[in-house]
This record gives sequence, structure tokens and C-alpha cells, in this order.
Amino acid sequence: MRGVESGKPLAVFKPIDEEQFAPNNPRNYRGDFGDNTLRVGVKSGEATVREVAAYLIDSDGFSGVP
Repeated sequence: MRGVESGKPLAVFKPIDEEQFAPNNPRNYRGDFGDNTLRVGVKSGEATVREVAAYLIDSDGFSGVP
């Protein structure tokens, strides 16, 4: 059993507006959506979408994407 009953995490919430160089980044790496980030080829606001895609691709759990 997972979730509230077991006390184990059920999900992780990652706000898209707190990514690197997004408007509400808590570490002051702020900018507009679509700005360049510290990773080449990844713009602010894209990391969350990429993580969801990785999770869906790893549906059998081979790579252990959380």
C-alpha cells in the first residue's frame, strides 16, 4: 500500500516556475520561460516536461526513473 495510509510518498510535485532561470526560482536563478539555463540545450520551463517524458518512456521501470 502506498500513499497516505502507509506514510510513504505518493508523488513528487515539481513546480515548473521554480526551475533554473524560471520566474520563481528560489535560488535567485531567475529569468523568463524559454531563457537559457546552466544545461546546454535545455531552456527554462522544459526540464519538467523532459522528466515526465523520461518517466513515461521508462514505464517498465528498467532505468528506475522516479
